[in-house]
Amino acid sequence: MRIKIFHIFCYLFLATALIAGTHREKFQETYSFEKGSELIVDNTNGSVYVESWDRNEVRIEAEKVVKARSRRQAEEIMERVKIEIEQGRDYLKIRTKYPKRRGGFWNSLFGNRASIKVKYRIFVPKEAKIDISTVNGKVGVTDVTGSIRVKTTNGGIEVHGAKGSIEAKTTNGGINVELVEFEEDVEMSFRTTNGSIKVYFPENLRADVEARTTNGSVRTDFPIEVRGKFSKRRLKGKINGGGGRIVLHTTNGGIRILER
Repeated sequence: MRIKIFHIFCYLFLATALIAGTHREKFQETYSFEKGSELIVDNTNGSVYVESWDRNEVRIEAEKVVKARSRRQAEEIMERVKIEIEQGRDYLKIRTKYPKRRGGFWNSLFGNRASIKVKYRIFVPKEAKIDISTVNGKVGVTDVTGSIRVKTTNGGIEVHGAKGSIEAKTTNGGINVELVEFEEDVEMSFRTTNGSIKVYFPENLRADVEARTTNGSVRTDFPIEVRGKFSKRRLKGKINGGGGRIVLHTTNGGIRILER
């Protein structure tokens, strides 16, 4: 009984210490941005959500969150968490700069190491091109019609209202995409390892499709002219005579090619 009580006390102590050492800081800036320019986001820990609006500007709203053993330490670490902005003629790059980390597990709880996240919400013109990279966090893009490239490792990917080419890649997370239009000369790539893939296409889809999973199944709402060997885990062929190339690969999860 004493051992059990001691364990409970330790867990409560650790949780209280982490909560007491939390510090948050807001970041907001707006930049001019021509239609068709590219937004580049390079993050490590934290989600990135992008949505369109009707201005030729990019508005960046970010929240930096630091958890350390004390509020004072969290504030000191926060001073070294930087959001760097680089603007060129046809691009805007946002980069999160984190302080270097050293030490082991216990040092992460009681030493100088801390938990750091930077979460972004960004507004862009509808025609913007998007290139997002993070490691630990979800990525979402809504109502952007330019080309979209998103990459994360631990997190899902959501894209809605898209029109241009899409490249979406994650390792631990699902991919959910909805396209309002599909142009025959574009290429699409959706890849994950541990997660399902679900993509909604317009009913007039014309495409060459290659879908493959190891532990799961492949299903489609569209009639398809199959090429080569067909199985529930692998599908290759033409939809409505063929067109743009669509590749969907996962290892642990199902693949759904659906009609809007």
